[in-house]
Amino acid sequence: MKLLRRFLDKFGKAFIPRRFSPVIHDYLLKAGVSKVPYNLFGALFYVIILLTSLLYLFLIYPNLTKLSFLNLFLITFFLWIIISIAIAVLLLLVTYFYLDIKIFKRTVSIEQQLPDFLRQISSNLKGGMTFENAMWKSINPRFEILAVETSEVMKRVMTGTNTAESLKIFSKKYNSHLLKRTIDLIISEIEGGGNISDLIDRMVKDIDKVKSLKDEINASVLGHVIMISAVVMVFSPLLFALSFHLLKTITGFLTNLAPKIGTATSASLAFSKISTTKISPEDFKMFSIIALATIALIASFIVSIIEKGNIKSGVKYIPLYVGVSITVYLIFLTVISSVFTFI
Repeated sequence: MKLLRRFLDKFGKAFIPRRFSPVIHDYLLKAGVSKVPYNLFGALFYVIILLTSLLYLFLIYPNLTKLSFLNLFLITFFLWIIISIAIAVLLLLVTYFYLDIKIFKRTVSIEQQLPDFLRQISSNLKGGMTFENAMWKSINPRFEILAVETSEVMKRVMTGTNTAESLKIFSKKYNSHLLKRTIDLIISEIEGGGNISDLIDRMVKDIDKVKSLKDEINASVLGHVIMISAVVMVFSPLLFALSFHLLKTITGFLTNLAPKIGTATSASLAFSKISTTKISPEDFKMFSIIALATIALIASFIVSIIEKGNIKSGVKYIPLYVGVSITVYLIFLTVISSVFTFI
């Protein structure tokens, strides 16, 4: 197992240029990954080869057996490259999306814990400690990610890095206006020699006011969220279920009616044209499920923008909206089918 990991690690390093390693390392640090997982990059190469082979052998090759050897070789060569690149891009996008969501969650956690952490620092400062000691004594496991990041800041300070520089490195690590503004004010107060505890107390009050305003806004838009949720999880599935049974009814009606009309009339020609335009109810059912999933996906992002002011928070709504929407749709199909059968 160790030999395999070493092999994959060396293989992954060979595919990542050295100049990109620091960039990848800094990005992974934001997601809480301390080391670049070169072994995963190496394993990713073999996963791409495996998926490309399966797709080619089972989906593409059976349609190319009648080609000459030269044409088969050329088409295989280009398709293999295109499929491999497409799978690699897809896997990298999925990985990037996962890491980006993880970074966002860590940022939200830091912003939520920041007021309590600042209160602890202010209390220690009022007890006569220096700012560095106050920060060190404020580190507590209950602050979770913020405690880990603050520990990294204090390690830099202990190894000789300036306090202001260490705090700037921390503020640049996450895309948080609240964190950057707070640290910039603290740094300016440290460099100006002012009373840091009073500044921190004022910042905590401002942060609490902003949070209370956000809560009021969230409460005011609750009606919009309820309306969107009802459309996604009730009305859209109901309309698609009714459309499905309407399609079945019309298709059956035209199929039974067309043979009973004389072949010489214009009406019979019209019915024959309509009846030959076949739309399978099963195809419509699949289309409905895809459409409902798409509507639920978009609605989850809209709700997130209304509630939180960003799209990334909507990821947690996707399983709920998609799952409930499709489940309700299948229930409506069963209920309406039973009602039509009874009638």
